[in-house]
Amino acid sequence: MNWSIVLVAWIALGVPVQTEEPFTRFLYCHEFTRGIYESQCVELNADGSGALRYKPRSAEEVRNDLTLSPRALERFVSILARTRFLADGANYESKKKVADLGMKRLAVDTPEGHREASFNFSDSKDAQNLAAFLDDLISQELAVLTLEASLKYQRLAISENLQYIDDEFQSNRIVDYERMAAVMEKIQNDTRVLESAREKARRLRIQMLSKK
Repeated sequence: MNWSIVLVAWIALGVPVQTEEPFTRFLYCHEFTRGIYESQCVELNADGSGALRYKPRSAEEVRNDLTLSPRALERFVSILARTRFLADGANYESKKKVADLGMKRLAVDTPEGHREASFNFSDSKDAQNLAAFLDDLISQELAVLTLEASLKYQRLAISENLQYIDDEFQSNRIVDYERMAAVMEKIQNDTRVLESAREKARRLRIQMLSKK
């Protein structure tokens, strides 16, 4: 990761500059009282490696490895830095009465120690932005898993999967364009896939690479 870019961002934000990695492990879990999933979680290490964990209702938790691209990792650390690494996490929960949006639980290990935060809804824009980034990352990873499963077992469903990804892209909810572009290239080059789907994957790949 290009830490010089991140350090400049920290200085601009007034975040204390560190010469070592700003965190060693980060965990985010979004819990749900209704719907398909009981929880969706993402674990991230300082190098961008980590895992997606999700628990469907009445089923065992599933875990899949993931690795953020360098640019996506820089974006994540920049968003996390705006929260000063959850320094004010104890005050994230809003006093407003709002609907049940699902509890968001965050934890980070930093050189200063372990920090945690949880909220259903927060007035903090920085906390909201961090949770939104991670929710979008989870949605992206689930879309990748669905697409890869379709490639193996139900190739006729790929066009529908690609339309969902296109909609997410148009709504700016893709958080790792390089990773998703690599998946599009895989679809584009698979001769077993319908030509129309391969062409759509090619167009999406070009668009995503242009967003880097």
